[in-house]
Amino acid sequence: MEYAVGIDLHGTLMEDKEYIREDLKNQLITALNAVKGFCSFYVATGNDLMFVKRKIPDDVLSIFDSLILETGCVLSDGEAEEVLVSGDICDKIRKFEDELKGLRWEWVYKFDRRLTSIAAFTKYGFSPGECSRDVCGKVVDAGLKGICYVTYSSVAVDVVPNGFSKLTGLKHVAGDLKTIGIADSMNDIQLHLGTDISFAPSNISPELEKKIAESGRTLMKLSDADELVDNITYVASYPATEGVIEVLDFLSASQPP
Repeated sequence: MEYAVGIDLHGTLMEDKEYIREDLKNQLITALNAVKGFCSFYVATGNDLMFVKRKIPDDVLSIFDSLILETGCVLSDGEAEEVLVSGDICDKIRKFEDELKGLRWEWVYKFDRRLTSIAAFTKYGFSPGECSRDVCGKVVDAGLKGICYVTYSSVAVDVVPNGFSKLTGLKHVAGDLKTIGIADSMNDIQLHLGTDISFAPSNISPELEKKIAESGRTLMKLSDADELVDNITYVASYPATEGVIEVLDFLSASQPP
């Protein structure tokens, strides 16, 4: 194998409404299997194991080598969950979560199960990016800037222990392999800036696209590319699952002889 590939979940591997379209599932399976000879695959998500097993069909999930959960804080083989964060940090974050729940912010739809982080899902009509400012302020008020940071996806605001990200999780499992990130949201920024090569579906968030451009990393339409080049972020022509299939087809056409 030559690449360890981390694929985001919401808005990338699956639609924001939390499913893989049935009419695309077989295409996705075929596209994943076509590059298994030189790619290992990892779901890279802010979600927990129960969510992943509930939302990803078994015949898709079985193709993945392992799971990077809770924004790189937990690893899983699909059965057990291995926590990478110290118990002391987890305890502080759980206490902070209780404080946030007590605020009863209007924009919070629910707090989801987490072992190491906090996930506050937003109600429809609220911007996770704007809502994240509320949480950032509370991190400062609680004196936790040295403990955790705030990020957000297209559906939730996350509080994550410092030093952990989807990228650190991918690096942990990748070993000496080169890395590829496929992702759409701001909580995936490290997957774009820290991997050898990255891809985004066409629904890449404007904030993420701007941050990538400001970093100096090259952005290129995938339709204009004819080979894999390091330190480039390729943007697919299609959104979410369709975009992932487009990326996998490109990888298949680019695989070494």
